[in-house]
Amino acid sequence: MSPAPKSAVGSVELRSAYAISVESFVKDRALRLDCAGVPALLDADPKAAAAAPKIVFPDGRICTTGIAARDDLYWFDRDQGNADDGARGPAQEVLGVSGCCALFRVAAWRQVGGQDEAFHMYYEDVDWALRAHLSGHVTAFVPDAVATHEHAASTRSFGERRRYRLVQRNLLLCATANLSWRSVLSIWMGRFVAHGKALIKGPDHWSGVVSLLTAAAHTPSALCARRARRAAAILPDTDVFAFADGLTPFVDATAYRPDGSDAARRAAEARQAQARGRR
Repeated sequence: MSPAPKSAVGSVELRSAYAISVESFVKDRALRLDCAGVPALLDADPKAAAAAPKIVFPDGRICTTGIAARDDLYWFDRDQGNADDGARGPAQEVLGVSGCCALFRVAAWRQVGGQDEAFHMYYEDVDWALRAHLSGHVTAFVPDAVATHEHAASTRSFGERRRYRLVQRNLLLCATANLSWRSVLSIWMGRFVAHGKALIKGPDHWSGVVSLLTAAAHTPSALCARRARRAAAILPDTDVFAFADGLTPFVDATAYRPDGSDAARRAAEARQAQARGRR
């Protein structure tokens, strides 16, 4: 894995106290940006390394209110697919912020390191979130700030198969570079089993195998990055996975496509409400 960029977030130079991630917005067309509350949060909370607004799709549904990761390191966007009820309120700590629109404290960005360009796309923001959180930094979601985002407009030409392979490859590399050996072995074994079943049953027999092979080819660089990252980690993996408690992803973990069933959506909404009540 390549060293993280030292001087830029997306396409913005690190010339002041904060830098905004805008690269995805340039490519995928930001349609609305009302984010005054985000820098205000960073001004008020010196412990916050990054903050992001509520990001909604053009049709009004929520795109993301921050990212979470289960103990198999399958990441997902919180609240994705739910209707935006316009609720406001205090900032909430989250595992990480989506790279499509976020504000980073430059001092924290330089301490943690930038997003790893070796991922190309997918999991680069999860990787940064893991490094930041495990080393003791805090990131926040600001409900009072809103941005509209046309999701994945720049990657539709990839096709579902290529996106799936990138996600599965980068999941394994992200785990290898950042988590304890116990978690790493569990995640790799879980992917071997899942992709082995897919090889037999389909529908896409070979994508899982391709992702395993490409992940293995890039593992030496992930191991090189791992030494410094694990040395900086002061929190256990369980602290990372706790942010996903009670939440159900909108995108199916095995097919990497939206689960549009009403039952799944109702279950997701109930679990999200329960999780918020515990926090």
